[in-house]
Amino acid sequence: MAKEQEALQRKRAREDLKQEKRLVKEKEKAEKQAKKAAKKASSKHERMKYVTAVFDEFIAEEPTVGLEMMATLKELGIKVKITSLQVPRSVTWEREVHEHECSQDSSEEFLSTRVVEDNEMVVLWPAEEFVNMVEAYCNQQTGLHLKGQLTVEERVKELFSNVSPKRCTVVVYGLEKHYRSNKTKTNREYRSAVLNATNDPSSQPKKQRKKDGSNSVVTRVDVEEAL
Repeated sequence: MAKEQEALQRKRAREDLKQEKRLVKEKEKAEKQAKKAAKKASSKHERMKYVTAVFDEFIAEEPTVGLEMMATLKELGIKVKITSLQVPRSVTWEREVHEHECSQDSSEEFLSTRVVEDNEMVVLWPAEEFVNMVEAYCNQQTGLHLKGQLTVEERVKELFSNVSPKRCTVVVYGLEKHYRSNKTKTNREYRSAVLNATNDPSSQPKKQRKKDGSNSVVTRVDVEEAL
């Protein structure tokens, strides 16, 4: 009887040992698969698949810069979402974070997903809006302060205080087009002034100014000084 119990105990010990080895192998296999999946998800190509660019609806209405940005992002495999954001003409990012984990006994692997809002933001300012800020600066330098007019520095401080703690990048678009338009306008006015002076030597061309007293043309020098 004692021998039979001893044999039974040895048998159970062998079975327990086999079970323990099997669990160790399953744990190692599950951990290996989790690491492999995590490494794949962290690659640049895979990360792009889980990124969503969130566009403010005002940008989506822009016929050039908005549509071009969205088309480029889609080509890169980045999803695009259009909604009403707190900051007009802004773009933010969301990421799906996939975490591969093992059960307590490490016998199986499971996937958990959560959406994380990125800490970066891009705000687009059209040239017309930016030019008004530069003109506000030029007016202040001449002692003219108009109610509601903010300089570039004032607008940036206001923007950053509203989006903190996000890191914000401001992009001005359409400025080169503005410069070209002003150059064409200046050349046209110059030719007209020369013709007037030729016909009437006593006439002197005058610099056009807006009703608010600011220069009608913002130059590259004005922009550099306002920044």
